[in-house]
Amino acid sequence: MAGISAEVVEARFPLLSGHSLEGRKVILPKDLKGMVALIAVAVQRGAQPMIDSWRTPFEEEFAGDPGMAFYEVPVIEKENELFLGGVINAGMREGIDPAKYGSIITVFENTKRIRKVLGMDDPSRAYLYLLDQEGTVRWRVSGFADRGGIEEIIAVTRRLAGPWGGRNI
Repeated sequence: MAGISAEVVEARFPLLSGHSLEGRKVILPKDLKGMVALIAVAVQRGAQPMIDSWRTPFEEEFAGDPGMAFYEVPVIEKENELFLGGVINAGMREGIDPAKYGSIITVFENTKRIRKVLGMDDPSRAYLYLLDQEGTVRWRVSGFADRGGIEEIIAVTRRLAGPWGGRNI
């Protein structure tokens, strides 16, 4: 597990616009205001097992809490959107549980720019960002989850959520 990046923690998560696999337009973090959210960003398909290693325990821990969210954000080169966007999204839907379509947001953007803005040094890794209710990054990690990382993300998420769960009241 890679550690916390001081350069990104406490920074506002940049606006990323894309479409869920359901076809709904989503703007992150704007559309998450008031929620605690773990966002997994990757630019290579090989990072999927890393994302899954965080997603499963996070969703199991916070299942049923409407103030918590997990979003997976594959970032694909903008130049591929016009001709391949539909094919890429259809291909992603093939191997994914339809219940997760709403939490997978495909972003077509300049991947080098996104990597720079988010501090994603290694394009082969998944990067995860825990956002507070205002869209500020409060925790960041990359790579595969391990027991310590899972315990830490759960503890930090609970602290951010406060006594009422994830939603700001």
